[in-house]
Order: sequence, then structure tokens, then C-alpha cells
Amino acid sequence: MFEISSKNILLQQTVKDKEAAIDLIAKQLQELGYVEAGYAQAMIARENQTCTYLGNGIAIPHGTLESRPLVKKTGVVIAQFPEGVEWAPNESAFIVIGIAAKSEEHLTLLRQLTGLLSDEKRIQHLISARTPTDFIHYFKTAKPFITPALITTHLTTDNLLTLTAENVCHLQQQGYCNERFLSDVMAHQALYLGENCFLNDSAIGNVENGISIAKSETGKMLITVAQIDNQLNSLLCALTPTILQQLQCADKNEIVSILEKLYKGEALVEPHTEMVEGTFLIKNPQGLHARPATLLVKIAKQFPCEILIANPDNQTEFVNGKNLMKVLTLGTKHNQHLHIKASGEQAQEALQALETAINDGLGE
Repeated sequence: MFEISSKNILLQQTVKDKEAAIDLIAKQLQELGYVEAGYAQAMIARENQTCTYLGNGIAIPHGTLESRPLVKKTGVVIAQFPEGVEWAPNESAFIVIGIAAKSEEHLTLLRQLTGLLSDEKRIQHLISARTPTDFIHYFKTAKPFITPALITTHLTTDNLLTLTAENVCHLQQQGYCNERFLSDVMAHQALYLGENCFLNDSAIGNVENGISIAKSETGKMLITVAQIDNQLNSLLCALTPTILQQLQCADKNEIVSILEKLYKGEALVEPHTEMVEGTFLIKNPQGLHARPATLLVKIAKQFPCEILIANPDNQTEFVNGKNLMKVLTLGTKHNQHLHIKASGEQAQEALQALETAINDGLGE
């Protein structure tokens, strides 16, 4: 994560509208030496082109392509508006992240913000934070509770002690637990969940909320949980036999997607539903920047099916095609490709609509 300090944060702000919020942030960007005078107008011009509201009470105003000469160095200013600022029709922003970026650096910033902006519970902590120390803690330190690096598949053994050691090794190496966690979790029997699936955890040695999963070639699966509070409890309670079966059949990225949806309380696509996919060339001269990406996401949201998008040229993982910020993090440039998967009700119709929009230039 890029560095922020108290000087980058404006807490408990109140303004009359989003133009005033942008002006407030632009002045701080200028004072900190990130931009020259006139950047506020560029941010408002960008807002008039494409609304920068991402959802979950977050907006990310930034300048236009033409305003990049006004940027001296890449940086952000984050403003907290506890009462909210109307940013889009019937949508209020409570955390506004003003971005000044040279070249394509803003895509790097968006990738770094992905974990934060998709975590509603952390956002609520940010909205209620009253000191810069608390705000920075929730902004910077929390890790995503699940990543592909925490998952091991196709192990040649189904010994639970070996599966536990595999999981704890990942959790400890990535900072979710310490050495006391291993000794304690090894000393207790794993809980049988059904469907040849087991779960274990420890009351000691927890550093961050995290889940590691090990699956053997024979189908045995162990879920090991590090937990510093109760934020993962609702997810764990949702591990029904049907969900466990989906996890057993899923690859690493699919496991991450399933668990993230459970964490957010979202409904899952039923297994064995229609799935279609295709790869399409992005012809837009500036690539998939905010304006065409907004149209792409708008079309995706019109369909009830799940839509996943990746950039094979950048070797990215698949992201939620209905989340503007995540689509932007793919960093798709002119003459690169998008690989789109649609699964569930109206999947074929969704893929055809997206293909047509991409071939037509996504509004440009």
C-alpha cells in the first residue's frame, strides 16, 4: 500500500455538495505538493464526464487525461464526510479519495485499494474513525481474509496433521498468525463439517483475520481459520453442505470468489448453471479508462448472472465484472483483450451484449 500519514487525511468534514468536496481535496493536494493550481477544475471536468462514485460510500475523484501536466507527483488525499455527500443520484459518498496520478499510476493505486473498497466492514470503521491513527489503521493494516496464496490444492496426502501444517505455514508466512498458533491448533482435533470437510482454529497466536484451505487429491478439505474478532463468524456459519461441495470442486480463484460473497452476504450462483465465455479486443485509443469501463459495468449490471472479467495480456486474475473499481484495476490498454465469463441466468444474453458494446467502442 502506498504511504499515507495524518497530512493526507481530512476527518469529520462537512460540505454542501460534491463540487465543494472536490475543491477541499484539491486544495490539500496542492498544499502537499502533489498538484499545481487548477487541478480542482480538472477533477470536476472528469466528474462531468464520468461519475467517480464506486459504491459502498466511496468515491475516487481524479483529473482528466489532459490535466496530467498539472500533477507534480503521485499522491492521494482522503476526506471523511460522516454525514455523507450526494455524489450520484440517491448515492452518498462518506469516504472520498482524491487521486493525483502521473501517467497510468492511478491504476496501481486502484489495485492497492481493491481489498479496502470491497470490504464494507472496514469502510464502516473508516466512516466512524475519529483520529488519524484509527483511520490509518483500518485503511492500511487489515489484510484480505482470503487470497489464492492461502489455498493449496491437489495435495498427495489426506492426513489432517499434514493439511494443518500446510495451512498454518501459509497463514504464518503471510502474517495472519504467529508460532503459538501452530502448536495450539496441532494440539486440538479438527471439527468435522460434513462432506469430507474439516475446520480448525486456535484461541491464541492470531494476528489478522484469515482463512487458509488445503485440499487433497482424494477430496478431503481442511479449512484453518485465524481470527482476531468475530467478523468471519457469519461466513463460517454459511458453510452449508452445498457450499462445501462447491468449494471442493472449485479452483483457487473460484474459492476466493465464493468466500468473498459469503462474507458480504451475497447469494451464490447455483452450481451447474449455464456458463459461457469469450475473449474480446479493446479498440479504444486510451484503453479501458473510466468512461468506457463505466458503460461496460453498467451493461453487466443489467443481467442477473455472475460476470467475471480478466485481462489475459496482463495475466490478471478474474474480477467481478459488475464492480467498476475492480474492472479498472485490470489496466487494459489499447489493443489488449478482455476475457469474460458469464454464468447463471441470461449468461448468453449478457455475453452477447458485452461483446456488442466492446466492438462498438463502449460509447467512444
